[in-house]
Amino acid sequence: MNRKIFILMAVLFLLAAKGYCRKNIHRNYLMFFGDVDKKPIVMKIKSHCVSPKQPFHNPDTITSRQHESEEADDAFQLHTSHVQYQQMLVLAGRHGSKHTVSCLFNKGFKKQNFTFNKRPHKLNFAVTGTLTIDGVSFDDMVLAQGNQFFRNNWWFGGKNCQHLLNLSNDEPDIDGVNCTARDKKTTWCFFRGTVNKKFDHKHIDSTNANFVRIMKKKCVL
Repeated sequence: MNRKIFILMAVLFLLAAKGYCRKNIHRNYLMFFGDVDKKPIVMKIKSHCVSPKQPFHNPDTITSRQHESEEADDAFQLHTSHVQYQQMLVLAGRHGSKHTVSCLFNKGFKKQNFTFNKRPHKLNFAVTGTLTIDGVSFDDMVLAQGNQFFRNNWWFGGKNCQHLLNLSNDEPDIDGVNCTARDKKTTWCFFRGTVNKKFDHKHIDSTNANFVRIMKKKCVL
């Protein structure tokens, strides 16, 4: 290969790695399913964090749209030919940075507030605000996107959420949180990925990085 071409390619690669060539806005979808009806899920944005020089173009309120899959998916543990879920769209760049993580955690969030029960290494963006589902509002919630093994994964949680710790040594922890609503009386649990209604470890699939399952009850392991 010509030396000049090699040097040019190397420079372009380094620039891309630093994010200079990745300033395009992306359509980032997060899907909610489980105990939800046809009413839209609403996220009223209070603040957001995004990597330096990356775009973020969203209205003050993001509203989901109902989506239906025509094919059955065993990962959902549903015996039906139609899978319905609420699809929420966030318009933002996808360059991960530690800056976004610091921005988010400086707002008072802790690692146990999230489904992963840890602090992310990098995040593409993070949205904080009030999430309203079927008329129930949860304050100080977070919808954030990171990256793992060449795919984008979502971080879900909030200041009034607590990671689901498994007290049994027989099974590992799962990617879930119990979240208390604004009324201080209602507590629902949320999972990253999918889990069946029996709520056992044998039917939990955390590989669905773009899905959050809603269960209208407090879950205990």
